[in-house]
Amino acid sequence: RIHCEPMDNQVLNLPESPFSSLSGKEISTVT
Repeated sequence: RIHCEPMDNQVLNLPESPFSSLSGKEISTVT
């Protein structure tokens, strides 16, 4: 999450994001 925090925040800010329920670590892996 630390190395992907900016992207993490952008993804979480997307209202239709399917990753919004995932943790930062999972988002880092997906992106």
